[in-house]
Amino acid sequence: MADAFGAPALEQLGLKARFRDPDTVAQPSRALEELAPSFQKVSGARAMASRLELARSSSGSLRTFAEGVRRIAEQLLRDSQD
Repeated sequence: MADAFGAPALEQLGLKARFRDPDTVAQPSRALEELAPSFQKVSGARAMASRLELARSSSGSLRTFAEGVRRIAEQLLRDSQD
């Protein structure tokens, strides 16, 4: 997030108890607006996604989603080769 919004102060955000598990943050878009006033849902999501490192993500739901997409893509690739 620090990179996405040009806010170095957000660099250590994941160390705070409230944000340690991003899946438990209530109203995440509102929390993002408070932390990064320039945040807007669509452009903010794009900015964060372009810098996302799944291996470093502490979001279990994000890792599960990405794994599901990977499996579907692999199956589609196998099906197209048959």
